[in-house]
Amino acid sequence: MENFEGKYFGPNLILGTEEATFKTPMGKDVVKVKFEDTNMPDINIPVKALENFVTDTKELDYTQLREKQTLIIANEIIAMILEYDVKSIDLSHLLSFTGDKCQDALERASNLLWTGDDKQWIPGMSFMNERTLLEAEQILKGIEKNVSTDEQPKTPKKED
Repeated sequence: MENFEGKYFGPNLILGTEEATFKTPMGKDVVKVKFEDTNMPDINIPVKALENFVTDTKELDYTQLREKQTLIIANEIIAMILEYDVKSIDLSHLLSFTGDKCQDALERASNLLWTGDDKQWIPGMSFMNERTLLEAEQILKGIEKNVSTDEQPKTPKKED
């Protein structure tokens, strides 16, 4: 694996990496990345992403990083579409279905973090549409209260 220390991921200087405890769904390595910016949390990134998106200098802002990611990923998606001989009539369905699957994964994970109850999640539904700012305020106050004790805040359950 390449050494990413001293390189940039967008505008963020990488201080170091360590092997993550899991791999991508395709079995590829993931690393936990520590950044110089103390406001930037440590994040898990697939090694493939770092290999494609890091630079030696602080030349990319977040918009430029997104454009670089989009171009590389779009080219890989197009290559896969060509490999599977997808017909033009099926293309919009494929892309829509793929987007829906990605959104559902984010919605389900967010719902579980918010409610602590995976049974509440319904595919295709945005759980945030059922949440109120009062509930958000309760969670935020729980975070502030627990910061001094280093406890994890409790997530309130949605009352029916």
